[in-house]
Amino acid sequence: MNRFALALVPLLLTSCVRSYDPIVVLTPPVPVQERSGWLMNRAQIHQWDWELAEAQDALAGALRDDPHEGYTHQLIGATLAHGFGLGDETVAVYAYLEEVQPEDPAHAMHGALATLELHRTDRFSGPTAGWFVELMAAMEALATDENVDERTRFEALIARRNLLFLMKDPAAARAEGTAAHELLPDRLQGRITALAQARRDKDLARQVELCAEIIRTDPWAVEACSIAAVGQLEEINPLVAVIAPDAPQDRVIANELHKYYKRTKQDELRTELVAAVRAVQPDFVPVNPSKWYTRSAFTGSQHYDLLRGSNQSLGIENLTDRMAKLDELAALVPDPLEADLGVERWFRARYVTADKMGDAAVKRSALAGLCEVSDDPRWCLELAAAADGVEGLEAAQKALELLDGELQWRPAPRGKARFDFTRWAERQITDVAAARAREAELLPTVPDASAYGGTMLPRWPTSLDDGDAWTALAISEGLSDGLAVHAALHAFAVTGTAPEGWFESVLPRFGRLFPMVTASGVQPAQAFGAAAAARKAALDAGPAPERGAHPFVGKPAPALEVTDLEGNPISLADLQGRVVLVDFWATWCGPCIKEMPELQATLDRLGDEPVTLLALSVDDAVDPVAPFIAQRGFEFDVAWIGTTGPKQEWMVKGIPSLFVIGPDGVVRNHHQGFRSGVGEIVEAEVRALLGQP
Repeated sequence: MNRFALALVPLLLTSCVRSYDPIVVLTPPVPVQERSGWLMNRAQIHQWDWELAEAQDALAGALRDDPHEGYTHQLIGATLAHGFGLGDETVAVYAYLEEVQPEDPAHAMHGALATLELHRTDRFSGPTAGWFVELMAAMEALATDENVDERTRFEALIARRNLLFLMKDPAAARAEGTAAHELLPDRLQGRITALAQARRDKDLARQVELCAEIIRTDPWAVEACSIAAVGQLEEINPLVAVIAPDAPQDRVIANELHKYYKRTKQDELRTELVAAVRAVQPDFVPVNPSKWYTRSAFTGSQHYDLLRGSNQSLGIENLTDRMAKLDELAALVPDPLEADLGVERWFRARYVTADKMGDAAVKRSALAGLCEVSDDPRWCLELAAAADGVEGLEAAQKALELLDGELQWRPAPRGKARFDFTRWAERQITDVAAARAREAELLPTVPDASAYGGTMLPRWPTSLDDGDAWTALAISEGLSDGLAVHAALHAFAVTGTAPEGWFESVLPRFGRLFPMVTASGVQPAQAFGAAAAARKAALDAGPAPERGAHPFVGKPAPALEVTDLEGNPISLADLQGRVVLVDFWATWCGPCIKEMPELQATLDRLGDEPVTLLALSVDDAVDPVAPFIAQRGFEFDVAWIGTTGPKQEWMVKGIPSLFVIGPDGVVRNHHQGFRSGVGEIVEAEVRALLGQP
């Protein structure tokens, strides 16, 4: 734990003048609906519905049944990282548990799973990422330690399996899962991997045997039997039918059966299942929540499929035709102001199209519709800025109402896989200030201004650095657990002090969001200190990298030794002291073909400055590279590296991929893809690295 946490924990301890009742009390396993596996599936359904507090409650129940189940901890990490934006803090809490309970090696494994979730949506994750290498080594050490209990070794192998699946290495992942199954044959996660391996081995009898065992011990995982169902439905369907009578009363079983029938393409049985379940549960909607964090928290999807893609107006290039098509779609929607994501997309498409057409009236109308149906206050802010009088004032106040609602709303993204609380809070501060200012500006201009009240949101901090305001927000009533914990962590990170009343209002919320803390028997106060230290470290490190930034930015470039097209060796180490542009490209890549003349022009403008452009071809074969370069007269260093080696080591996910490396050998900038004007942008970056204006 760092010095901040060490300084904070005594303060937290002295503030705890009374004992804290754990939210999670460990009890023996009981009926199916209170079993770990069933509750994990229930939690995933809650995640899909963006009922994140309910998801954590279900996972707390799963911990009561089985506190060491790795997948439960992975789901907790996913909810905290993707739903609440508490990924770094979650990893820090697991590290703290490992520190204070070193006799329990499972904490290290659970921390690894939380780290996996933290990085799951990183665009540039790869097998050379430092966190991946470190976690794989740590899990291998656990899995091979004969002094560690078999359950922990099993979970470490499953953690390695999950890490390898994330890195798209299924063969290695299956090997780890198979080893886990051999260690503890009765555990579900190992059985699922063994089932997949049996299918690859075409061992039909073994597949049926494993599926029967899964249904007997873990009926909530029946979807796994779809692995074995291909070509042998006559053997598998009777096994699955055993649990079908439970489906109408049990959404978890119903949802798993639906996924099984869907994956095995048994549409008639799927239709019958849905009808039977809806006779008992009329609102039943089957879901596949594996990537719930990429889905908007605000759906209402009656017209979503109809209007999917309407932002691009169904691919119609002509603006007039595009608007006409949108008008046609509107006729299919019974109420154009229905609060539905599809309708919101329709308004956005009209807004964008009208803006490109220069049709101010239609754009204004679409903006008014967006202010009406969207939960995003920025549409109302834009309408307030564009409109005067009563219309502008009402739009400003609607924006303030939406912003006020977000004080109670869980801090989750709108369909984003990664949520950054600091940026979200900065946007809130900016939006609140803009709405307040516009409201104050318009109030004197309307008749009977007193009917419109006054400025709202007195609680929202006016600065990220205003510790007192964040403290007041953290202990105020009416906040969601997630926002209250974020505000408290921010207050601690800024002030380093515990506000009066923090114990009663903050720690219970922290315990509900972090159920693994009380399940471990550790007081939430100390774990909260570890989370606060992680928040302070992040703030002290300065602004976070831009969303989607390459992880090499700000770090020394990996080693690179290649041979150019004339057979000359080129080493990045030998270019130390120069600015080096490393560009991954291919002759078949259209964006690359657009980019390279701009880079050549950049080199021409830089003249004799100490700059080197190293263009690394990732073509399948070397043959087309030299003619391509010669035909276009490019005068920079070119090497062919193929599709492996440096491409993987540099985590190149798409081309062109251009790295700007400073004279000190540190990657300073990265440009993914092509955009017009990239040559001028890179020139400015190079001159800055050379100390030129």
